[in-house]
Amino acid sequence: MRSKRPRIVLWSYYKGRVPPFLHIGQALARELRAELLLTTWDTFDDLAPDFGPGDILLSDCAPVGFESAGALLVHIHHGVGASKNVTYGRPVRGCLEYVASPLAQEEAHRRGTDTSNMRAVGYYQLDALTREDQMHKVVMWNATPGREPRCARVARAIAEATAGELVLGSHEGRYCLDFNNPDIVVSENNVSIKGDALLVRIHHGVGSSKNTTFNPCTSDCLEYASSHFAVDEMERRCANTANVKPFGYHQLDGIRDLDPLQPRDTLLVLPTWNPEFNGMCKWVVDLCRSYHGKIVVQMHPFTPLHIAAPTCTALEGLDHVRLTDGHEDAVGLFQGTHALACDTGSAAFMYLPTGRPILAYNSWRWWHDCHPASEKGTHFDPEDLAFRWRDCMYQFTDARACLMLLRALDRGDDPLKNLRLTRSDALYGSTLDGRVCERIVADVVAVWRRRNAR
Repeated sequence: MRSKRPRIVLWSYYKGRVPPFLHIGQALARELRAELLLTTWDTFDDLAPDFGPGDILLSDCAPVGFESAGALLVHIHHGVGASKNVTYGRPVRGCLEYVASPLAQEEAHRRGTDTSNMRAVGYYQLDALTREDQMHKVVMWNATPGREPRCARVARAIAEATAGELVLGSHEGRYCLDFNNPDIVVSENNVSIKGDALLVRIHHGVGSSKNTTFNPCTSDCLEYASSHFAVDEMERRCANTANVKPFGYHQLDGIRDLDPLQPRDTLLVLPTWNPEFNGMCKWVVDLCRSYHGKIVVQMHPFTPLHIAAPTCTALEGLDHVRLTDGHEDAVGLFQGTHALACDTGSAAFMYLPTGRPILAYNSWRWWHDCHPASEKGTHFDPEDLAFRWRDCMYQFTDARACLMLLRALDRGDDPLKNLRLTRSDALYGSTLDGRVCERIVADVVAVWRRRNAR
């Protein structure tokens, strides 16, 4: 059975345009604790199979064609009453409509538009006039349009600590960065923009090349890594580490809150997105079909559609398998689990502090042995920590081998337990104190205040 958080879908007609009503969607998402997504006419099909009751669609044009989905439809009219804003497209039954003024409502009525669901609440784009002129923008930047980055919690805390306005940006909304003069940009990736914004990069992972050296940051960017191993990896690849601080892994701040008394009766399965390592997720389907205990599966949000779609379809018919929406907090998923089955992603190293067994799929060995160097992809590096430290994980090449390992663990046969604890202590040390986010925010705020004092 699939769990489902409510989703606020911002529908913009123009591809790559961050809609002007973004702040309304953000406010709704905060109030409802919902996931916020940005989509357009050419990307909505990716959401369509799961879009429905419990979701909310916000648009500044008539949401024609979405009526049958069962979601709440909201049309936020742009302008003050011109015909293009109130009569383009036929009225959508049951859609909540908001216009700038009674005059706009009269214009719609004059042209024969049904105004029974139309409310004159004011012009939302004028909200900024009532804000303090000194309010600055903190941009939470993500490579995937409409998705909140994993560093969202840090970005929100920075915005709150500096009394700034939080904005979601992406590569398809680059004008949001280049022309709207952000003051602070928080990202997991390197971002090069115009102006003198304070750039903050929160590195994801524990040291693999994809997380630490792609797109080296500018010299004045503040960078925060999970450990000194991640810094060592950067230096090994000749990256500039002058501004990199190993403050800890912010996503593990909640690891101490796991209830040690909760029964551990669930196998957690977390495949990564890259076909180079996930074996097209065939092992995931085979394992779920052959293992009859409780299973929770979370697909990586970057998994290509040609892999994710058939995998999810195969799993949705299995009663003992819970397929998440793809965006549940990883540490929250650890609760109640007795082991993790994964491949080559950051999830394995996030799971280490639990002390519980980790089973790692070995597709990367097959890829490395059977493909020429030109086809090995940019993510494979046998010297990388993510590969060198797999010695504390039980490795398997197919679902049958994984089942044998699980049976051995059920019998109490866990010879790698001490090595896992040793690796975890070496990797994280004293940073598992629940205060990584707090340390990052304090450092950023101190730099921010020094810059503003000049």
